[in-house]
Amino acid sequence: MFRSKSKTIFLLFIISLFFSPHTVSLTISNKYFENDNFYSKLKNTSQKNNSNNLDFKSLPETKDLIEKEELGKIDPFSFNRKDEIINQFNVLKLLGVFSTSKKNYALIKYNNETGQIEVGDIGGENTILLPEKVLVKDINIKYSSIILELNDKEYQIKLD
Repeated sequence: MFRSKSKTIFLLFIISLFFSPHTVSLTISNKYFENDNFYSKLKNTSQKNNSNNLDFKSLPETKDLIEKEELGKIDPFSFNRKDEIINQFNVLKLLGVFSTSKKNYALIKYNNETGQIEVGDIGGENTILLPEKVLVKDINIKYSSIILELNDKEYQIKLD
C-alpha cells in the first residue's frame, strides 16, 4: 500500500514538471573565460605544441629492427626446434639398462623399433633407435637412466 502511494506521488510530480508554465534555464557564467590572462595562456600553450622545434627522438626504421632482432614464430601452433626435440624424446622410451663384463647397454623403444644401444651410438649414423644426431653419452646402471646429448645439451631419460 505504501508503494502505490509513493508511485502516485512520483507520477504526479513528473506530470507537473511537463505541464508547468514555468521553464527552468541554466545559465553559465562566463566570468572565468572573459579573463584575458586565461586566453593568452591558452594561446601560448597551443603555439608551443604546434612548433616544429620539438626535440622528439626518431623511432628506428622497421628494416633496422628486423635486422637486429630475432623474430618469433609466425605460426603460434607450429613446433619450433626445441618443441621438435622434446617431441622426439617423448617418443623415445627407456625399457631397461643392463651391464656385461665389458659394457653398459640400454634397451630402447623408438618409432616402433626396439633394440639395444651403447655409449657412443649416434642416431641416424649407427642406429635407428635414436633421433637424428643424438649421441648416447652415458648409461647409468645404478640410477636406471641414460644421458643423451644433442647440440651440446644433455638430456636424461629415466626408466619409467
